[in-house]
Amino acid sequence: MDLVGIINKAHTTLTNAHHVLLIPHRYPDSDSLGGALVFYEWLERSGIKASLYCATEINPNYSFLPGFENIKHEIPEDVDVICVFDSGDAQFAYLPEILAGFKTRPTVISVDHHISNEMYGDINIVVPTIASTTALCYTFFKHHGAHMTQTMATNMLAGLITDTGIFSNPATNINAMEIGAELMNAGARIEQIIASLMRTKPIGAFKLWGRALSRIKKHKTLDIAYTVITQQDHIECGVTKDEAAGLANFLNSVSDCAMTLIIKETKEGHIKGSLRTTRQDADVSRFAKAMGGGGHAKAAGFSIPGKIKQTKNGWQIA
Repeated sequence: MDLVGIINKAHTTLTNAHHVLLIPHRYPDSDSLGGALVFYEWLERSGIKASLYCATEINPNYSFLPGFENIKHEIPEDVDVICVFDSGDAQFAYLPEILAGFKTRPTVISVDHHISNEMYGDINIVVPTIASTTALCYTFFKHHGAHMTQTMATNMLAGLITDTGIFSNPATNINAMEIGAELMNAGARIEQIIASLMRTKPIGAFKLWGRALSRIKKHKTLDIAYTVITQQDHIECGVTKDEAAGLANFLNSVSDCAMTLIIKETKEGHIKGSLRTTRQDADVSRFAKAMGGGGHAKAAGFSIPGKIKQTKNGWQIA
């Protein structure tokens, strides 16, 4: 089935639903949140019952997104359709655990732009060539002639700006620029988006970045520049784990390596890896997939159990 057919099938499923549950991935960014929020507004305006659910805490920096206050941490019982946003695999959104709580399995729709998407939905609106999940949402609404409100435009532009690094990283293409212009023309509040997402870091965040930058090393065999951030770093700098957001894209400007890697320790006992590259001959999604993760050719990530330890031979994962 082509994209138009898939979009039409998803539209029919959603408009005929009794209660739609909208889910961003764990510890969501503005692309995942923006997608869920814009569909929530559209469904509510269309007279279709909808709920927003997130299984994890959310960075308060995203609270400016229109509709943010409607996100709950409880799952309604009468859901018959679940829509997951920006999650390349089901587990990244805790979908298996969510589905296990229903007596009758809801229909699952996946809306995503990761090349590593596992097509876990009953309906998969997945386009790896598009810049962001919210850009894909825009395509969905434009195809069906939905009225574009200022709040919808703001949520979609927030995701697009995040995933393109303010229209500067390899995800930026003509389509992304055209969608960005149309969203701004619809009233998207770009100044608020940039101020909230790019210019609101406390002093502790810069201390954290400083530690990470001071530890950069190059693995000559793999041609990769890497650094680490531990939970102790977060404690001593007095910041949350989200304050490292943006560092991976910043390191992508390193010119004498094929790719960059940030290894972060979470308080839940996991190691998160964030990979970036600007090289045309490098595909970091293959690296991430080998570690059980996924993503895009130029930006990808993975998560594995473990802790970071500093030894006389350097940093190690135990």
